[in-house]
Amino acid sequence: MTSSNGFLPTLAIDRRHCWRLPALITGCTLLALTAILLGSHQQLVRLFGVLLVLGYGARELQRASPRSRRYINCIEVTGQGTFLLSAAGATTPVACARAESHWLLPGAAGISFRDAAGRRAGQVVLFRDRHGPDEWRRLLVRLRHPNPVEADAFT
Repeated sequence: MTSSNGFLPTLAIDRRHCWRLPALITGCTLLALTAILLGSHQQLVRLFGVLLVLGYGARELQRASPRSRRYINCIEVTGQGTFLLSAAGATTPVACARAESHWLLPGAAGISFRDAAGRRAGQVVLFRDRHGPDEWRRLLVRLRHPNPVEADAFT
């Protein structure tokens, strides 16, 4: 059964083997290193900049890698407005969360999740071309209207 508001049926988003974000992080890190090394700063300032960029680049690369244990590889959006998150290596959802905040670009969306206790449950970046048009539309509707019960009450 399908609803006109996009809340039913359950939406499943598979993120396994998505290496686009780690590739973008690697490219940005290399560009930043190139800019630092081509600059006319003193050697000590350059060394500090290189270490800083490498440190943060490696940290973000590790967090965004599909091999990371905290990597969210599957998201199920239920009709009740909750997100079931599965981490890498897990066969069942490991967290029931709500979307705390999100951002949208023409070809991507980023979502930050909180669990029922208010702790950070994870963050994801989704790319539009990896999902079907209906799946993408339903995700955007879910992000715009986080609680379908309240949205239905206004009609």
